Order: sequence, then structure tokens, then C-alpha cells
Amino acid sequence: MRILQNFSYLTISQAVEKLINFLIVILLAAYLGAEGYGTYALCIAFVSLFNYVIDAGLNMLTMREIASGSEDESSFLGRVLASKVLVGLTVAVLIMVSACYLYPTAEIRESILLYTLAVLLLSFSNTFRSALMAKERMELEGLLATGHRVLLIVGISLFILINVKLPGLMYVHLLSGAIILVASVIIFKKYFGNRITCTFNPTKMTSLLKRSFPFALGAIMGEIYFNVDRVMLSKFCGLEAVGYYSVAYRLCFVWIFMANSLSLAAYPVFSRTWNTDREAVARLFNSLFKVFLMVSVPLALVVYVTAGEIVALTFGKDFYESIGLLKILVWLLPPMYLMHLTGRTLEAIGEQVFIAKSMTVGVIINVLLNLALIPRFGAAGACVSTVVAAAIIFVVQFVYINKIVGRIRLFESIVKMLIPLLAFFGVLFFL
Repeated sequence: MRILQNFSYLTISQAVEKLINFLIVILLAAYLGAEGYGTYALCIAFVSLFNYVIDAGLNMLTMREIASGSEDESSFLGRVLASKVLVGLTVAVLIMVSACYLYPTAEIRESILLYTLAVLLLSFSNTFRSALMAKERMELEGLLATGHRVLLIVGISLFILINVKLPGLMYVHLLSGAIILVASVIIFKKYFGNRITCTFNPTKMTSLLKRSFPFALGAIMGEIYFNVDRVMLSKFCGLEAVGYYSVAYRLCFVWIFMANSLSLAAYPVFSRTWNTDREAVARLFNSLFKVFLMVSVPLALVVYVTAGEIVALTFGKDFYESIGLLKILVWLLPPMYLMHLTGRTLEAIGEQVFIAKSMTVGVIINVLLNLALIPRFGAAGACVSTVVAAAIIFVVQFVYINKIVGRIRLFESIVKMLIPLLAFFGVLFFL
């Protein structure tokens, strides 16, 4: 019952968040044009490659350790925040050195700097939000996530009204990140009243980072996997191709919120239950697996059939090139939904090292496919590479989780869904 309640909170907040994100993309695409929006998307994607280096895997470790009750919360959170100061500043310098080397344009460099500072602030906010989720207070996480997106769309709308272009638009991200950090601290202290002391103890910080490193590596590989295609497209095909691809990418990923919210709601339960009742973990995984299949496959079919109408309605004729790209990328939905479940389950039961290994393999496959397909097929090649690599990652993770957890009924779930899926496909085909 608690999982369903938390799932409801997260689903509502993430639906609102995705809707606002979607509106932001529409506003910026119309305001900046294909090339201008391509520049904006490139800056976001470039910094996102470093997102989880800044985080260092500490947020997921925080959620697991607090959920399992194996750490003293006050001292643990103090060590996490102290470690983030050191890691965050180091990575920020690395990002700017890389940006100066790769992008000679002052507009891109300044945009990257401002967005990097915004990501640093959000990283500290996310530590407190991870603790709230570990305590299964998903309604508070939902409030903060929604608040952040509301601040973004209001700020971007105001900046558009006064005709602010890049890099000035990035100040919206910086200001909203600062406000959400303050709100996160206030909410955490209001509900839990923990006194947190940041102590810079090199030995304890090193030990903490060693424990969080597998989380970080897996997340870093995930960010590279989902952003390297746009960076490579910018080099091979130009910023206009990045703009078309980013529109299709957004239209596909706007539907991922249900997978993210349900897997997050189940994460503390998996962490708390694994050491006492592994049968319960297997039962919960099987139930969620069926739900994820039942949602993702019909959703992919609907988006595929209506891709032209979706692009025309949301972005207009200027982004006609994105229709074909969306029809390819939409088949990323089933493996992505299932990867959320397998990935979060493995992390919750202490198998984050395997997650890091599987994501590393996926990144290598994705980069190699991009190198082979982008020069020949452009953005369509990037779409195919992303879908194929995601399917391979899911298969690898599923085989391993079946070995560790056991009793995972993949074929039974697929067979039960086969008849209703065929009927659904028949109706769509007829329409």
C-alpha cells in the first residue's frame, strides 16, 4: 500500500514535471529556432555528461543506507555533504577546461559555466531529497521537484518576454537551483530536525567515496549513454541536426516518468527487505515487471502511430525532420522501462558494481554504433544506436538479476500479455 501511495505522489509530480519540461522545450525551440535550440541542448547535454561525477554516487548510497537503517543519519549526511564540496569543485574546473578546449565560442562556454553552477547547487539539494525518499516521504520530494520546474518555466517565460538569449537564459537554471537548495534544507530540518555537521575527515571521506563509486560509475555511464549522441551529432552533422534529434528525444523521454516514479517508490522497499525476505523481493519484482511491460509496449505503439501528429501539434512544420527520428526512438521505451526496474533492483540489493559494468558495456556499444551510423545516416543513425544499446543493456541486467534473485518469470509475463497486445496492435492498425 505504501508503494502505491508513494508511486502516486511521484507519478503526479513527475507528470507535472515532464509537462513543464515539455512546455519549456516548445517555448525555447520556437524562440531560439533549430540552431539556437541545438546550442542550448548541446550545453545541457555536455554538462549532463558530468552530472553523476559531481554527485559521485552519493545520493543513491544515501537513499539505500538511510532506508536500511545501517548508518547514523546526522554524521552520515555530514560526510556526504563534505565529500560533495570537494568533488563538485574539482569537477566544475574539469568541465570548464574541457569546454574551453572543445568549444571556442564564448556564448557556449559561458552557457556551460552557468549551467554547471546550477547543477552543483541541485546536487546538494538532491542529497536532502534522497534522505526524504529513503524515509518514504515521496510527497515532499514531489513538492520540491515540481517547485523547481515551476521556477524554471516562469523564469524562462520572463526572460523570453524581455528578449534574453543565450547565455543569459542559463541564469534561470542558476537562480532556481539556489532557491530549491534552500527549500530542501528547510523542509528536511522541519520534518526530521537532524543536526548535520560537515566534517572534512579525509579518511572517512575516502571510505565513503569508495562505497559510492560503483553507483557513480553506473550513473556516469548512463549519462554518457544518453548524451554522447548529441555531442557526436554536433561534430558530424552540425547543430541543426542536434535540434531535430533533441526534439524527438524529448517527445520520447517525456513518457519515462512512470517507470522512474514506480522504481523509485519500490527502491526503499527492496533495500529494507532484501536481507530478511528475498522471496518478497522476487514477488515484488515479478509484479512490477508485468506492470512495466503492460505500460511500455502499448505506449510505444501509440506514439509510433501518432508521431506525425505529435510533432506537428507541439513543434510545428519547422521540425518535420523530427517525425522519422521519433518513430525510431519510440522503441526505446520498452527496454528503458524495464531497465529502470532491473537497475534500481540491483542497486537496492547491493549489486551496483554489476550495474556499472553493464552500463559501461552499453556506452561502448552505443559509441561504436554512433561512429558507424551517424556519418552515414545522420540523426537516424544516432536513434538506432540508442535503441539497440538499450536493448542489450536490459538483456544483460535481466539475465544477471534472474541469477541473483531467482524465480523471475519473464516468458510467463510475455505470454500473458501476448493476446491483449496483439488485439491492441490490431485496433491501432485498423485506425
